[in-house]
Amino acid sequence: MGNQASTYFFIGRLGSSPLRFQVQDADAGDGLRLDVYLDAISAWGTTVEPFDTFRVAVRTTLDFIVAAYAFKARHALDYRLDNWVEVKGVIGNAGIVGRFLAPNEAPPTLPSTRSPTNTPWKLAARLNRSRLAGGVTQNHVLALRDYQQAMLDPSDNAFFFAWRAVEDVCRTVANVTDVSAAAWGTMNVALNTTQQMTQPLNDASIAVRHNVMSPQRQAQLAAARANRAQTLNIAHQVVDAEMHRTFPWF
Repeated sequence: MGNQASTYFFIGRLGSSPLRFQVQDADAGDGLRLDVYLDAISAWGTTVEPFDTFRVAVRTTLDFIVAAYAFKARHALDYRLDNWVEVKGVIGNAGIVGRFLAPNEAPPTLPSTRSPTNTPWKLAARLNRSRLAGGVTQNHVLALRDYQQAMLDPSDNAFFFAWRAVEDVCRTVANVTDVSAAAWGTMNVALNTTQQMTQPLNDASIAVRHNVMSPQRQAQLAAARANRAQTLNIAHQVVDAEMHRTFPWF
């Protein structure tokens, strides 16, 4: 007799956000479903895999989906998992509905599931299905995760994470394991970007990595600090150009 199927519900909370969401039963791929309700997030599905194996798959999926949402919505956001529930011997999830409310609370008025607030979640879930099917490279994953970290980090390290996202894109566009002058040239041609466009972010990241060792680097970092949003946006432009090239629907 094979392993008995169980349905697992992983339940967590989104980071600090003024937004309240309503995404129900979105297909995240490989049998996983996604719900985002108010400030809570849940991934659930049925498996015969050991719990630890399934937990890693769920965390990987949620890490990617939240990063993809943060990028698409341009909304700094992270999450944490708080609880999980196992239902043994259940195959399928029909008829199971979850709500993240106290028993005496009525559901609040929320944006439509098709609203601009909620649509990026469904696009992120679709992108995760593409990842599971092999259409999203590991460099794409890293680019989204690194940009998410740049959004979340209030320190100068954000410039380093943002530049790393640009390098992730360069590697995937040029299909190389490390960046080089030739790889940058390939990326710039493919994405219609230029060295002049990306240089301020590169300068800031070098200053961070080398602890502003020279007056020149200090000046470059000072300029990046004074224009923080514009400097970090360089990474968003590069990643966005690659996402539109490879996933035009995202």
